[in-house]
Amino acid sequence: MALRTCTGLREVLDARWEQLRTRPPPFRNPSQDELTRDTQLSLSHSGEYIRNALANPDPQLPGTPSHPSHRRRGTIENFLSSNGTFFDEAYDADPNITLYDVERSVEEGIDDRLVCVTNVDEACVQLETLMDKYMKVCELKVRNPQDISIRLLTAIELYVALDKLVVKEIPMLADYPPEIPIACLGKLLLRKTASIVYLRIPVPLCVQFPSTFGMVGAFKQDSFPVRYNDQSSHLRRRKDRWTGQPAAGRCKFLVHA
Repeated sequence: MALRTCTGLREVLDARWEQLRTRPPPFRNPSQDELTRDTQLSLSHSGEYIRNALANPDPQLPGTPSHPSHRRRGTIENFLSSNGTFFDEAYDADPNITLYDVERSVEEGIDDRLVCVTNVDEACVQLETLMDKYMKVCELKVRNPQDISIRLLTAIELYVALDKLVVKEIPMLADYPPEIPIACLGKLLLRKTASIVYLRIPVPLCVQFPSTFGMVGAFKQDSFPVRYNDQSSHLRRRKDRWTGQPAAGRCKFLVHA
């Protein structure tokens, strides 16, 4: 419907322009009275203003003090906290602006934030807190399909950031699937080019080992819990300590463990 309307408008405008282009312009010889009337200056008392303007091309106007009443906008550093206080206060003040600030800051600053992480455990808690609060308020707030797509994309970006931190702490996890259904990303309705470019980044699919969320009864030698247990010196020491004690001692050890 929009295409047909625009096409019709274009045809009408092209036809009118063709008529004007081919029609010779009418010749008109204005009278002296008309010339005098049309060329007479209407600002007859502006001479002094013009002289001052030419003499002072850059006047120094007095500044007006600014006292904005709105709260400070959030950045990725503000939203990533262990208690989520900034998010709660910002959302109570203005829900729409807060959701936009979270989505913008995650899209633009989450990668740079990961580079500066020194305490992986604390950073994981911060990401989990932000993800939990963001998803809860999004579920309560009715939004259109485009906003829902941005919500899902933001949640995936937070999940990917959390996955990168965990892989940094436990490199073995890089051998297992990221557990993100890539097919769902193709159904998102996105407005900005930056969001679409993010989806075009190839996601490595690790198929060397099974899912890390396998059932306990289905654990095999290549399952993550088994491999992690075998390669962890701390867990091996606990196992040796447990297996080297008598039965009564083992029960007591299990209670304390």
